Amino acid sequence: MKIKLISPRMTLRPMDSEFKRRMSPSLALLVLAALTPPEHEVYIEDENAGSINLNDRPDLVGLTCSVDNLQRAYAIADHYRARGIPVVICGTHASASPEEAGRHADAVCVGEAEEVWEFILADAEMGNLMKTYRSPGPIKLAGYTSSGRDG
Repeated sequence: MKIKLISPRMTLRPMDSEFKRRMSPSLALLVLAALTPPEHEVYIEDENAGSINLNDRPDLVGLTCSVDNLQRAYAIADHYRARGIPVVICGTHASASPEEAGRHADAVCVGEAEEVWEFILADAEMGNLMKTYRSPGPIKLAGYTSSGRDG
């Protein structure tokens, strides 16, 4: 599968500068890309660092969604779903409001995605995404290496 992971543009409050968008990018999408099996092609687009391509045709779109970017995340998700491309939404806001996020996605990941990402990908490959994937709890980093998850 061709998997596109997107970090939507954050909203700036009146006291914020453009620097907010670039000073501490999320590592979540990098972690998911690293955990993706090598038979899949993964690419990441961060709208806080530049424009994103909305005219592509990935097999699956993954979005991270926080309160800072939820309106933009939903707009991007709606765009891809209107084109028949399945969307998974993860992140803090999706975890806090899975029903709301689910109105804009084919699947919502509640909690940390590390433990359920492989199941999401397997279900997406079969065209059978579940509406919700729930992390079994906090991840234990001891089971991860620089090349992915150990056994």
